[in-house]
Amino acid sequence: DDPLSTRMLWNRVSYVRRFGELVTYELTVPVGWPGEEGSQPLFGVADPGGLPGASWVVRSRLRTRREIKAAGPEDRVYKLCWAAQDEGKQKYYADVGEIKFRNPIGMQEAKVYLTTQEVGATAPAVLSMTPVRGHQAYRNLEAPIVLRILFRDTLGKLEPLVSGELTEDLEPIDPEDEVLPAGASQAICGRLFAEMWTNDMGGFPLPRGCYYGPLHEDLPGILPDGSLETVPAYREYFVVFEPKAGLKAECRDARQPGRATLCVYMFVLNARVGGDLRIDEEAAGMYTLCDGSASACSGFTDMANVIEYGEGLPSRPGLQSSSEAARLRRVDVAPRGALKWGWNATEGLEDPLELLPDYIEEGTLRELIDLDIRAWTRDPTRPIQRESTLKVWFTPFGAWDLGFAEDCEALCEPPEGLSCSDGRGGNKSTCSLISVMEGGTASQLLLPKNVLWLVYPKAMDTIPSNRSKESHLLRVSKLALPSEGFFPRHFLAQITDANNEFPSSALLSVGYKRIPLLSTMRGSILVEGQAASGPEPFVEYRE
Repeated sequence: DDPLSTRMLWNRVSYVRRFGELVTYELTVPVGWPGEEGSQPLFGVADPGGLPGASWVVRSRLRTRREIKAAGPEDRVYKLCWAAQDEGKQKYYADVGEIKFRNPIGMQEAKVYLTTQEVGATAPAVLSMTPVRGHQAYRNLEAPIVLRILFRDTLGKLEPLVSGELTEDLEPIDPEDEVLPAGASQAICGRLFAEMWTNDMGGFPLPRGCYYGPLHEDLPGILPDGSLETVPAYREYFVVFEPKAGLKAECRDARQPGRATLCVYMFVLNARVGGDLRIDEEAAGMYTLCDGSASACSGFTDMANVIEYGEGLPSRPGLQSSSEAARLRRVDVAPRGALKWGWNATEGLEDPLELLPDYIEEGTLRELIDLDIRAWTRDPTRPIQRESTLKVWFTPFGAWDLGFAEDCEALCEPPEGLSCSDGRGGNKSTCSLISVMEGGTASQLLLPKNVLWLVYPKAMDTIPSNRSKESHLLRVSKLALPSEGFFPRHFLAQITDANNEFPSSALLSVGYKRIPLLSTMRGSILVEGQAASGPEPFVEYRE
């Protein structure tokens, strides 16, 4: 045999004992050959240098990564086998044991809420999780709690992108890039997520940091025709929370102070919608983990230190746009009276507009604004049809609360010679204020209304192709401005037809900013005691 080649023996080996003494330079292999004594073959071994003897490496303990993925059903029993790379191929020699996978305890709810449903569009997406109310692990664990987010299919379902303005060319993190747990930081949280929010009056818990893994792909199977099957790529994000200062299983509702309720946690990130996104298939699994030793996590988790698991199903599927339907070129939104026929107050503006109130509501002292909205299509021969739906998402989602549903009023004003009739002698457009997390358990709570939902009148005339510089004007009244401020940003809009199909999305033509009210500017203690900065943390104190 070739003395330079190596072989891995899958058999159990043992030292030899002679007259009760252990002989450490002899080993036995439990393999026998038939025949009379002395007829068995003899073996000689030599190391690569030609000297007698051999080098032995113990392979009696199985050690794997913390994560093992099963591609089949949950209740299937899988075999573990000894294998070796032999002559360039992986060969399996013997069974080691069996392993069975099971899902952990389920969360109260986990959801993926889309903004636009347009396949291929880049837009904010919301990951929402609600722990089981009263789960003791969140209160009693002495170890950090980690939220693990598993994006199941980054190309076909939902592809996470880096944070930033939607006007920028946003891309996913490099497939081979990763940050290990030791490198977790709050700066990475800002790279992964655009916003974090909770309904708890104490505010969102400050994460210790975030990290992420590389892009993974399963080994493809071989199809009957000999080609390789297409396999999804998946990626993991992690958010680390301090012990007893992180996620909760029962909250005090910020909108109803003192009322104990479910906890809702919202994570907003930029994402690209895939064509395989369906409401009955998980897009992003959410796991809460105990990040400690087995003894520290004992009693609150399963063997893999998982506290809860939420199957992140999309609230809506991804939908294809159509060249036969209206596709948005731009959407203009401006204060009342700023938009005129054939003239746009926002056109050519580079600086963001500041959102200022038109009046203050008596009693509540809410600042209200009236907005005019016009939507333009790319193709004048494909105008907006009657009963089409126009949505506008106002971000940051946690800051905006546009008001109560009954507050919203919208009227349609047509260009000269055309009609905006609602079929009942008026020109009203359906106006609704909803939460981006509309539907599911979260919708049972008083969530901020941050989405404006408008429906064009049912007897409205469409814009003729020879009047493409004109558009119906939607006048929306009594929208509440946020008391908190935010940096300049572009809001997102989407148009769908009367059947809520063929979505087309576009950013508003100008950015907006909001300066906070003095009464809302506040500070809070984020860390008490030593924070790894010493007694003199400021630069001016240091030599």
